[in-house]
Amino acid sequence: MMPQTPFLYFPFDGWVKAIPYFQRYTCHKAILTVFFLLVLLVKLRPFYYTIFFNFPLGFEPPNYTMKKASFKHNLQFGKDKVALTKILDTPFSRELRILLINGQQMKSHTAPYPIIVHVLSGAIDFGVQGDIVALKTGDIITLESSIPHDLKAVEDSEVRLSLSKKDTAARVKGVVS
Repeated sequence: MMPQTPFLYFPFDGWVKAIPYFQRYTCHKAILTVFFLLVLLVKLRPFYYTIFFNFPLGFEPPNYTMKKASFKHNLQFGKDKVALTKILDTPFSRELRILLINGQQMKSHTAPYPIIVHVLSGAIDFGVQGDIVALKTGDIITLESSIPHDLKAVEDSEVRLSLSKKDTAARVKGVVS
């Protein structure tokens, strides 16, 4: 049986017993206040997300995940036609790999959205409205939408093509065929 004291009993370490009742009560009030504020923050999460993080009401931030891919994995050049492989599909872009053997070409075509062409290895002649731009390993070029362009491999080449998410890999396959 516990001895009767003027202090409230707490199952914590002995130091709590030495605190007079009114101070322990104040301490509990502070703990309860913090707990109440945490519960309130959880309940009002959509509201303060809107204020501080610029998300609309009731919207949770997206769960960002990491995707890994390699442009150097499984390289298979096509002998009779240009080899095209979709490497990565993200919420904002599509990454394609184009493999060309020396002399292979993609005929003149247009893209409905802006594109980025990056030569990972080799060298190509990139034609834009009749002008030819020589691109070699490491070179990168951007092109606005609806501009006629073509490319021809000067040597065996690996090219990265970045498309808008609105564009399709099927459209590019149609150009390659």
